[in-house]
Amino acid sequence: MKVRRLFLFALLLIVLALVGGVVLISRWFAVSIMHPARLPLTALPSDAGIGAWQDITLTTADGVTLAGWYITPSAAAAPGVILVHGNGGNRTSMLRRAAFYAERGYGILLFDLRAHGASGGSLTTLGYVERADVIAAFDFMQRQPAVNPDSIILHGESMGGAAVIRAAALLPEARAVIVESTFSTLEENIANGVRHATGLPPFPFAPLILFFCEQEAGARMHDLRPVDEIGAVAPRPLLIMHGELDALIAVDNAHALYAAAGEPKTLVIFPSAGHSGLYAADPVTWESHVTALLERAR
Repeated sequence: MKVRRLFLFALLLIVLALVGGVVLISRWFAVSIMHPARLPLTALPSDAGIGAWQDITLTTADGVTLAGWYITPSAAAAPGVILVHGNGGNRTSMLRRAAFYAERGYGILLFDLRAHGASGGSLTTLGYVERADVIAAFDFMQRQPAVNPDSIILHGESMGGAAVIRAAALLPEARAVIVESTFSTLEENIANGVRHATGLPPFPFAPLILFFCEQEAGARMHDLRPVDEIGAVAPRPLLIMHGELDALIAVDNAHALYAAAGEPKTLVIFPSAGHSGLYAADPVTWESHVTALLERAR
């Protein structure tokens, strides 16, 4: 009997240690996700062949200061584009796209999302609150005298795409939307992210990570579902692009977003591309489809 009690006690300690380990690991991942390390700005617009730009700051409705670059269009009443980067990045990751738009005379705004680059804030919500960042950027662009306020395009990558979709639902004035490598729902992709980043099983880690993310953000991250909001983009033109080999946000997300969207819409899959980097993987395909969307958005 004594041996049995000792065995059961030891088993209980092991179970408690395992449970505690799962909780601690999940909490650590949640904090890492919500507080990304800031990458420094490693390039300037001039490095992408852009001759003139302005350093600007924006203030969101909830009081966060955002840093960015504004590139004046080459002609009056020109269309504009807002470029929104992904999680863990900053505006420099969008410079090649900015050069593409600059060659076509667009006014361009690149900025760092909250808790990224040179912007304020210490917490990211993966697109939930970042909708306010995109709205602040849109307000700025509408006030620029050389930009046509009725011809502003929202273009986001990964988390930036989620923020763009959510903002577009509240910005009927936005002319068109482009998203690259964007998730359909956060909840489903936390599980994929756990498997991709750590090799650990999604259960029980994914539900705990999402729980701790919600505690950290003070928001219901379960509600971060761009797939439920993308329908509001219609009848404005929508372009969805994704890499077939994306191991972080599976290509199924693009198909789900496309199925939920209204017309006019276009889905482009890049067979050799992983997460992000679609332009680098196939610039000819990228430019041809973006150009086609710009023509539809005129």
